[in-house]
Amino acid sequence: MTPNDLAAEVDLMAARAKSRIRTVGADQYYRPADGQLFERLPLAKLFEYAYEELEDMVNYCTMLHIRLRRLEAATARNLFRSADEALEYARKAYPDALAVSLYPFLDYMVAHIDGVGFVGPEGPWS
Repeated sequence: MTPNDLAAEVDLMAARAKSRIRTVGADQYYRPADGQLFERLPLAKLFEYAYEELEDMVNYCTMLHIRLRRLEAATARNLFRSADEALEYARKAYPDALAVSLYPFLDYMVAHIDGVGFVGPEGPWS
């Protein structure tokens, strides 16, 4: 991904955020006679809403974290059908880190796979 590609993704997200302001946000928070709801909320209520939104962001980030861990584990399980394949990949991807042993890498992968329920009946590489 180039810097321009990344910038285009940021532009897309910004456009989607603006769209939400103009659609759902307008329905919920805009009154033609009064403007945006946040502009006339008592300060205590504005803080309450802001805290609720921050708490929701934590919840969404946690959900995303869980799904990413599961995706990582599923990807690792599908990439490596055997410990030998994992070792070969690891030697190429992390040559300095594996100068001594593959076991830390395997332990990491097994822990992540096992931690989200992707271990097969014959172990994580089955």
